[in-house]
Amino acid sequence: MLGWAISKSSNEIVYENEATITYHISSNEPSTFYAVWQKIITAEATNAVSTIRKITDTGLYLLKITGTLTTSIRNEIIEAVDSNAATIELDISECEIVEWEFGEPLEAKSAASIIRNYCQSGTYSVQITGSITSDILQDIANAVKSSSASFELDLSETNGLKVVTGFENCTNLKKIILPTEITTIKVNAFANTSLTEIVIPNGVSVIPAGAFYNCTKLSSVHLADTITEIAGGGAKDAGAFSQCSSLKEISIPQSCKIIGGYAFYDTQLESINLSDITSIGPYALSGTKVSSITLSNQMTEIYDYALAEISVESIIVPDSVQTISEGAFAYNSNLKKISLPSGLTKIGKRAFEGCTSLSDITIPNTVAYIGEYAFAGTAIQTILLPDGITTLYEGTFYNCKNLQYITIPAAVKFILLNVFYGTSISSVVFENKADWEYRDYNGTVEGIDVSSEVFNSNKLRSLEWATNGIRNKNR
Repeated sequence: MLGWAISKSSNEIVYENEATITYHISSNEPSTFYAVWQKIITAEATNAVSTIRKITDTGLYLLKITGTLTTSIRNEIIEAVDSNAATIELDISECEIVEWEFGEPLEAKSAASIIRNYCQSGTYSVQITGSITSDILQDIANAVKSSSASFELDLSETNGLKVVTGFENCTNLKKIILPTEITTIKVNAFANTSLTEIVIPNGVSVIPAGAFYNCTKLSSVHLADTITEIAGGGAKDAGAFSQCSSLKEISIPQSCKIIGGYAFYDTQLESINLSDITSIGPYALSGTKVSSITLSNQMTEIYDYALAEISVESIIVPDSVQTISEGAFAYNSNLKKISLPSGLTKIGKRAFEGCTSLSDITIPNTVAYIGEYAFAGTAIQTILLPDGITTLYEGTFYNCKNLQYITIPAAVKFILLNVFYGTSISSVVFENKADWEYRDYNGTVEGIDVSSEVFNSNKLRSLEWATNGIRNKNR
């Protein structure tokens, strides 16, 4: 678009589409007036600098700018004008002027718009102030997600926010300082972000399922003294800190009583104090580097794989525990010693499977059930089975290569397949022959070769019936 411009000199242009000038001419001062064409162009504020850089002639321009204009963007535009060979006049009458420099506090209500329009590359530390609601926070989170820049957000000077959510999969969020007023963090609130540290303010009682799942750069966590539960669920993406692969330490407050399923699954935790924890969910610490652990005497059950694949050498299971569930201590290759409580009644299947350094264990006489493959692959050399055991389930001592002797209690009625497969057992004592039988998956099977089907050991030389004399079966 073209328009008229008039001037007293060719270097002092007054730009108008239509112009009238009144000038008093002195007889001693001759004057010349110029009428020139100017080009009128329009650009949105965020594109103004690139528009100016496209001007390569020495003509006259009127640049009308629209949209939101911050101080920083305005300075960039002025710099671009000053360095251009053309004569460019700026019209910002239609702009929304936002007086904000990067690094200065930003009003919550304007934050999302500023981030979308001006923070698309680089790294920004943004302090947000003023009244903020969950909807405003969600808008800010969405703006951050849509940007290619990295962000550190400080919400400590905001007010009114009680619930935090919305930053899931925000991989460019490096840091966030939460306001002290919050009471609730929603499920998956910060999952898959790039947070390196987090401070949970007092007032928050639960770290919910998946809250910081897969935050692989998270290395520092400070929990409030009001925390009562670190939640989890039935899958690894439900654990509050599951797969936070940089997390090596955390201090659990005394107020916390529950650690849910997968809560710290596959982290790099090296130590943790569980002395006040009453419940540890399935896989809660599985795959960590924990090398020492103290369990609470209020705990009644150690759940499935809760302490599997950790790095402890010894564990004392408190007297309150009655059940050790499936795989609870499985694949702890460093575990050499474990003390089981006198009131223990159940050892679940695969409870100690793969504990290749475990050479000695005393099973309390109160135990009435030992599950399938419970001690498979351990290094135990001798074992005394409880008097109340009635069934030896499949593979209970499978591949215990150092096990040489075994006595079958009188109460045992059934022995299932491969109970002693791969052991070094050479002699077996049955305390009571009466009513004993081998049983497969489909029920009782008579006429079974016990040495082949149950023991699968070429080292077995004798079966002894303790109450009916000794009957040798040489192979």
